[in-house]
Amino acid sequence: MIWENLSKARLQSIIGNELLERLEHLLPVLSSKDYDNNELYRKTNLIKVFNAFITTEFFRNKKSLRELLNSTPPEELKNLCEITNVKTSNSSFEEMLQSLVNQGWHDTEYCEKFLRWAELPLSFLPAQRVSLSKEELLHSARTPYKTLKDYQFGVYLKAQEELSKNLSRFVIQMPTGSGKTRTAMEFITDFINNSSENSVVVWLAHSEELCEQSLECFKEIWAHVAKRELWLFRCWGGNTSLPYVFSGSAFVVAGFQKLYSILTRNKTSFDELSGRVGLIVVDEAHKVTAPTYKKVTKALMGAETRVVGLTATPGSGSDSVRRNEELRDFFFNNIVSIEATDEYRSEISYLRDKKVLAKVKAEPLISGRNYELSPEQEAYLEGNLDFPPGFLSMIGADDVRNLEIVKRLTKELSHGRRALFFACSVQHSRFICSLLVYLGYESRHIDGATDKGLRRQFLEDFKNNRVQVLCNYGVLSTGFDAPKTDLIFISRPTTSIVLYSQMVGRGLRGPAIGGTEHCKLIDVRDNIVSYSDYDDVYNYFEEYWS
Repeated sequence: MIWENLSKARLQSIIGNELLERLEHLLPVLSSKDYDNNELYRKTNLIKVFNAFITTEFFRNKKSLRELLNSTPPEELKNLCEITNVKTSNSSFEEMLQSLVNQGWHDTEYCEKFLRWAELPLSFLPAQRVSLSKEELLHSARTPYKTLKDYQFGVYLKAQEELSKNLSRFVIQMPTGSGKTRTAMEFITDFINNSSENSVVVWLAHSEELCEQSLECFKEIWAHVAKRELWLFRCWGGNTSLPYVFSGSAFVVAGFQKLYSILTRNKTSFDELSGRVGLIVVDEAHKVTAPTYKKVTKALMGAETRVVGLTATPGSGSDSVRRNEELRDFFFNNIVSIEATDEYRSEISYLRDKKVLAKVKAEPLISGRNYELSPEQEAYLEGNLDFPPGFLSMIGADDVRNLEIVKRLTKELSHGRRALFFACSVQHSRFICSLLVYLGYESRHIDGATDKGLRRQFLEDFKNNRVQVLCNYGVLSTGFDAPKTDLIFISRPTTSIVLYSQMVGRGLRGPAIGGTEHCKLIDVRDNIVSYSDYDDVYNYFEEYWS
């Protein structure tokens, strides 16, 4: 392995004293045998730590890459040039070094040869960028079609009835894991097929993952039911304009933030399009109460526009009475939901019996730690309905707490469970992930700054059982589908019913829809002095695991 070419002093310098000191305290307790702290500073173990904490960015940084290759013996460097087909006019060490550094870290074939020579995992490969067209023309259907499940069909029929009314607004409430998006696409395609030739449907979501996931679901259904050609427009990421000059029907999938940015620069596109918008569907309906999101939604509404919201929960938080009232008022206090038969006390027990939802075993992990909010942090919580990032980062840096987390995680992972870990911060996610890698578990970290191609690769590796744990902060609560997940580990406290529902929902898919029959949920519970109301969030979902 190429790290062996680095000296012990250099490895320690790159890793950093602060991290090494934290590991000195944690590793003896996590070790199954008598542990000597001097073990950590042996070169083989420093390499393990380095390998666990290093990311692709190390290879993108020419200075880091140059330093690494500069410690490589000349014959090995020459061998690397031959393997990677890097040409040099002579065999001087400096020229070979500079030629390799100048290659950069973007060509997949070159990087794969480099990593195999260096005896490093292919997870260091540069992410493959997928170019998505801003628009597509979808054609009519040619193949048979798979119908909705009975409980979804009931919601679809009620939604159709509501959509037959002028200017209707309503919320579709279906438990996480029961197929809200699939059901919504059914009535959307029906609406398009039966609307005028120039009608437009807009789907609004708050993340790029949700946008692409929804678009793919629509395309799959439209291919089977289409009665006409249809324009499909992507309006998120690098797409900087809202389409409005086109003929024919269209389905527009758009990110809220992208549309708000466009709205502040060019309201004309909204004015031109709104007259053709027959239906707006808001994924995660609670978002529509936020001022910027409401502004975008209303700017798209024309004289005959219907609006549908999708949600797994009836409100936007455990103590947000005002926002819940705003949500109900915006959707005319009209909710469409699954109706369980008389033999079931609720839709949850009905769906669990149908094996649509997994049987969830909830086990709290009592941290034994006490934390106190400052007056400023209390004010943030009251205004934003969740704990402030600084407070969450402080909790994530508590290594007494982290010790309990890793002990419990490794116990579960030793039984072969596949886990999603929700961290308190980006740094917390990286730290827990790296500890797991050091201890021998295939783990990956993802956050909002993770390269999209690399994120896509990690998600595929997890789905295909090549990775056992995905650690994340702020990105895997929505827009991610991994039906075989059988452990949800939530380490961050939250007062948001919606966020908690989204995190829990990643493990709720039952065997009837390709998931698992049983899923374990582990919550880390802390004593937050003078603020115990966040327990309401956990109590709200008791029926899921009763």
